Amino acid sequence: MKREHMTFALCSAAVLLASAIGFSCMMCLVQAFGLNCRPERLIFLCCAVSGFAVAAMGVRHGWIAFMLALIAYLAVLIWKLEQISLGVQSLLYEVTYAYSLCFENVAVLGMPGNSVQWLLSVLAAPLVWLSVWVICREGHAALVALACSPVLVLCLIVVDLAPVFWLLLLSAALLLLIMSGHVRAHSANDGGKLIWWLLPPVLIVFFVLTLLSPVQTYVRSEWATSLQRIAEGNFDFTVWQDKIATAVSAGWSGELREEDLDRAGPRIKTGAYVMEYRSEVEIKYLRGSSLGYYEDNSWHNVELDGLTVVPDGLGTAVAQIRTAYEHPQLYLPYFVSSVPSEGLMVDDGYIKNKDKVKEYTVTFDPEHTGTGYRSEEYRAFVYDTYLQVPEELRAPLQQFMADAGLSQPAAWEICELVKNNAVYDLNTPAVPAGEDFVLYFLTQSKQGYCVHFASSAVLLLRCAGYPARYVTGYAANGGAGQWNTITLDQAHAWVEYYVDGMGWIPLEPTPAAYREEMTQPPGQEPTQDEEQDDPDAPDKEPTIPPEREETQTPSVPEAPQSGAREGKGAWWLMMPAAVLLIFLRRQAILFCRRMRQKRAHPNRKTLDLWNRLLQLYKVQGLAVPEQWICLAEKAKFSQHRIGEEELAQIARAVWEQTEQVKKAPFHRRLWYRYGLVLY
Repeated sequence: MKREHMTFALCSAAVLLASAIGFSCMMCLVQAFGLNCRPERLIFLCCAVSGFAVAAMGVRHGWIAFMLALIAYLAVLIWKLEQISLGVQSLLYEVTYAYSLCFENVAVLGMPGNSVQWLLSVLAAPLVWLSVWVICREGHAALVALACSPVLVLCLIVVDLAPVFWLLLLSAALLLLIMSGHVRAHSANDGGKLIWWLLPPVLIVFFVLTLLSPVQTYVRSEWATSLQRIAEGNFDFTVWQDKIATAVSAGWSGELREEDLDRAGPRIKTGAYVMEYRSEVEIKYLRGSSLGYYEDNSWHNVELDGLTVVPDGLGTAVAQIRTAYEHPQLYLPYFVSSVPSEGLMVDDGYIKNKDKVKEYTVTFDPEHTGTGYRSEEYRAFVYDTYLQVPEELRAPLQQFMADAGLSQPAAWEICELVKNNAVYDLNTPAVPAGEDFVLYFLTQSKQGYCVHFASSAVLLLRCAGYPARYVTGYAANGGAGQWNTITLDQAHAWVEYYVDGMGWIPLEPTPAAYREEMTQPPGQEPTQDEEQDDPDAPDKEPTIPPEREETQTPSVPEAPQSGAREGKGAWWLMMPAAVLLIFLRRQAILFCRRMRQKRAHPNRKTLDLWNRLLQLYKVQGLAVPEQWICLAEKAKFSQHRIGEEELAQIARAVWEQTEQVKKAPFHRRLWYRYGLVLY
């Protein structure tokens, strides 16, 4: 596109579309994987880059402006290299963690919790510049679609929280880019005007689709799960696992400092192997980490503030653990006698896998005859730290217990209240925006899985005066003296509450249905049995000093069972896929057509042009002139070679009729261009 042809309509459309493409593409990653990024900064960057790119392409020596932009881009890469590297680690962690839940032997790499602001900025800038170049220099929209495809692939295969709005916005921008391509190639002014004329109806359609398929109700469909299984069967990740782990070994920091409950959407069962263990006695849990500070629908790590806590149990039993890959933390049974030599105690949360081992042995005390949590200093720290409840939640939670008839409840009574108040359901959608995770679960949705039950029990225990914390790890269900397998389906969350003189005691607030879930193969529904014995029944819990008068568990009405859910959200994914396929189909047809005209025999070229000419006359309702019928018969049945002059004549006829077809109304031109591929 020449400088003098870059009209205001085209330039403003280029800034709009390029900014929308770069911003929405990056926001797909942010929403799908819960990345830490400030959208207002990202959209400002996209607008600034698109504006500068349009200006650079409108000046006489545009290559100078491009070189200056490239130098500035490289300078930013060097200047913010550390922040970009941290962003890479965070993105890598979130992506590999999401994929590890669906694909066996995918190692969780990287380090969570860092901002990806600078990483997404340096990724968005080239995408925005490419989009401006395609719009202003008559480039192919396929280049932009190809540049966005890695992000779309990552965001549409395994994530629980689909980036509905941003994906639709990106699809709208790409659709406008594709639909205006032919017009822009012939008239810059008309192309820019066409984009602005098409913008309102396209945005209306996509916003309606967004309202019809909100992200809170998104449930992964069967085709997506099937796609995972196909990929898992055809690709072996174990070949590359060690190479990738070595390349990013710095990412294995093990700094597990928070859990975002807003991401707790529907879960699927995969049966993926994680580890195996062997213990001399039966164990219920392999403990991973604990989190103690609750705020804004997130659990956060608790620092020890200079205290030193070292287990001092009298180990009488031995447990061996073998993991499929190098976890950032060690998973251990309760009441270990000492921290394993391969591990390092981190704050008051977990034991870091400092030596990056896959196999370790630990001794523990199954009778719980001694712990490292008896000091008065640590007891004071516990009561000062683990009774925290956001002030806006304390009154509603206390009222919730009062409505259930609990005035001075025992710890097990609170767990029974949580168990009986809701239904265990892995298909529970994410909490709606603006709602508190715990209050919404207890008072409105009344359905969830271990994350919901454990989070609620911790805050209720704290409101009743019991120090408690949120714990994650794996539920064990194997026998003693044998090797037992742990899968991702056994990932679990539960509660620990503090007992003076004994330390932290595990408490199970999740209904017994979760153990049925983890023993069922993927895709099979668990059997509901209300009379089944709960291995974590309250009669096995220790007595809490001071002695409390035993009360009967209140009767809490159980929420109705949720019915079978049909997959939602898959239908709207077909729209951007269909648009892309239609565009790629046309490009493939045109490519094959050009190759035939370049390399084929003259008679074959003539017949190819005849077929196109026949279609062009047909859509216009015109009769084919006799001269072209005779020429086609000659090319097909005669032994004579079609001459260059005859070939040029029919080629010119095709071009003339094509120009006539291009004068048809807009909707018909779309059909001729992308449906019949007449030009």
